[in-house]
Amino acid sequence: MLFEELDTGRFERSRILHAKLTGLRESCISRESTLRQRVADSKGRLELVEQVDATLEQLQNRAHRRSVGAFEKLLSAIVRDVLPEKGEVRLNLYQERGAPALDVQIDNAGSIEDAFDGSGGAVTNVLSAGLRFAALSRDRGAAADRAR
Repeated sequence: MLFEELDTGRFERSRILHAKLTGLRESCISRESTLRQRVADSKGRLELVEQVDATLEQLQNRAHRRSVGAFEKLLSAIVRDVLPEKGEVRLNLYQERGAPALDVQIDNAGSIEDAFDGSGGAVTNVLSAGLRFAALSRDRGAAADRAR
């Protein structure tokens, strides 16, 4: 009788342990499946990185032409009014050390020069005044839009 009770107790503990281990196994299988799916999704996204970067570059260039293009035209007109021999103003946006940066250049029939260093103080003064004017005109336009 004692032997049967020992076997029954051992059997019951083994059955409970088996149930726990089976549950743990099922949980691990489910987790593995989830992780495999996440890894596959991540690999799929990595394959699209170049396409996404190219698309973002195109969108950035389009936005640049829309917003900065207006400033280029305005500054070019101001510079031509004061210094007719100077060419078109070009604004070159880029990233430097993780922060946005801007180069202001003058395009003299294909010859690019730094607007602040290459032409002396006259162009610098005209561009400074033009940038102030552009900022004020945009600020007034935004204020008028907010008032509406």
